[in-house]
Amino acid sequence: MRKGTVAKSWQEHSLEYRMQLAMAKEAAREMSLASAIWNMNRIEGQQRLFGHIRHMEGKIWGGAATQVTITSNGVAREYTNQKDVEEKTALNNEAKYQQMESGGCQLTDPIFVNDLGMHGDGPRIQDVLDGTYEIPDVSTPETREFLEACKYVDGVDYVMCNPMVIELLGRECNQNSLKLDSHATKQFSRPGRSRMDQCISKRCTIDHHQSRRLCFAMTSCDQAGSYDRIVHNAAALALLDLINV
Repeated sequence: MRKGTVAKSWQEHSLEYRMQLAMAKEAAREMSLASAIWNMNRIEGQQRLFGHIRHMEGKIWGGAATQVTITSNGVAREYTNQKDVEEKTALNNEAKYQQMESGGCQLTDPIFVNDLGMHGDGPRIQDVLDGTYEIPDVSTPETREFLEACKYVDGVDYVMCNPMVIELLGRECNQNSLKLDSHATKQFSRPGRSRMDQCISKRCTIDHHQSRRLCFAMTSCDQAGSYDRIVHNAAALALLDLINV
């Protein structure tokens, strides 16, 4: 007997049992037929709900992913074997969390780390802020421009307290990231996209999976993922440039 036939047979037997029990309660004048059916349906619905919750808690407590999908050159491939899942996850984490350590920015090269430190605590940080730092000859034009722009300007901390300035800088950053095509694909502030469209898409996705009674999760780890992509000595210089140290 197939699974669908078994489920249908079980549901039919359950409905028949509830109907007979409701009729017996009505005959015994304990309650009306409609009230008995309503109460039993409500209790059975609660039992089914908590059964699903226990099932999901069991999967969550298991603490392991059961499937990963990797897209390469437009081809998506699914991995369900536990060893493959763990291996692909480890490779993805290594590539994502260590990209700044593998030559992603010139400020992480040893010559700059010796002067500026890995976290902006090097011995030449104050020289950069004073504008007296001797920039190494191997610096790219972008690195040289950034270090020159980190020279502290009197009054900049007062200007940065203005909310309008912050808003204008935020808009300019968005425009620059669009020009450089460095926006995340799911970023809301992109041309032709709105937050409402994204919310509706997520809501429809959730409703679709619920209607099919499928277990799924929608997660986002931008904050955790982006932290390891920050060039910390560059971020420290940018922040120190806004205050009079």
